[in-house]
Amino acid sequence: MIFLEVESMAQQKEVNISGIYYLILFLLIAGVLGLSSCAAGPQVVGGGGEGLRFEVSFPPEYSEGELTGRMFVVITRDGQREPRSQVGRYGPQLLGIDFEQLKPGEKVVIDEGTLGYPIESLRDLPAGEYYVQALLNKYTRFERADGHIVWMHMDQWEGQNWRRSPGNAYSQVQQITHEPG
Repeated sequence: MIFLEVESMAQQKEVNISGIYYLILFLLIAGVLGLSSCAAGPQVVGGGGEGLRFEVSFPPEYSEGELTGRMFVVITRDGQREPRSQVGRYGPQLLGIDFEQLKPGEKVVIDEGTLGYPIESLRDLPAGEYYVQALLNKYTRFERADGHIVWMHMDQWEGQNWRRSPGNAYSQVQQITHEPG
């Protein structure tokens, strides 16, 4: 199991919001359960026949209540910048899945069945060294005038940029070695 400590977007200099929140996203990668979370260097994942799999959760320190939103995992070969800051039209591998009423400690699973871009499935991710980062995009409930309820990202004057929006959370970058098969 790999533990990742993350901080809320409110701590970034580009967003002028007071208050500090901490979030721990637990990123479990299939094939590393026997490895120490304190091991130096990249974690070797894959090769166990189970495929690449991420399990991400948040602790009660981030939110004591249930959350609805979208969980992302960003995978890149470029370790110079945080993976979340590289996301764009021609950016790194991005996978995401919506979740509803997720309680602290419950896991969101991102695996070979999760749709990604530019590669559709983790099953097709080539072997190699990668940097991974998880990001939680928290949604807000909106009640429309026609009576419908929608859950969406609430703009915090960041221009709907979920990669740096206050209230969202992200993990520290983790280096892995992916060995499929």
